[in-house]
Amino acid sequence: MSLEYRTDVSASGLSQDQVQELFQSVKWPHAQVPERLMRALAHSEILITAWDGERLVGLANVVGDGEFYAYIHWLITHADYQRRGIGRTLLAKLLAKLESRNQVFVFSEMRYASFWQQMDFVILSADTEDPHGEPLVAGYRWHPIPGVRYESNDEAEEF
Repeated sequence: MSLEYRTDVSASGLSQDQVQELFQSVKWPHAQVPERLMRALAHSEILITAWDGERLVGLANVVGDGEFYAYIHWLITHADYQRRGIGRTLLAKLLAKLESRNQVFVFSEMRYASFWQQMDFVILSADTEDPHGEPLVAGYRWHPIPGVRYESNDEAEEF
């Protein structure tokens, strides 16, 4: 399997059918409203995709303020391609583009908490459920802003 990762992608470069098929493969309800799904993707600050030939097999995107904060909105791997490191590779490429961000946030299903911890995310909360009763977690990664002095009650530190 020879995959291609595309890091400078815009939603306009993706077909609705390709995106819908990816989301359908993992039974995400967003696939049922493909026009809204495409509009949501169009608001991505960063969008990275994985391809097997002409087949879209993975996608990761970020929304954020462009400077300090970023939220990983979707990290999705096609059901037929899971457990092959595609999600991990997509996330690594995404995080490389977010190195200058002070904080990167994620909201995920509890069953993926260990994955996020392996990727250096701190799990903040594990006491929330989605409407279907699936436990959810929130997590973040923190990076100091270069040249900014951080002060607490006891000490100051400059990065």
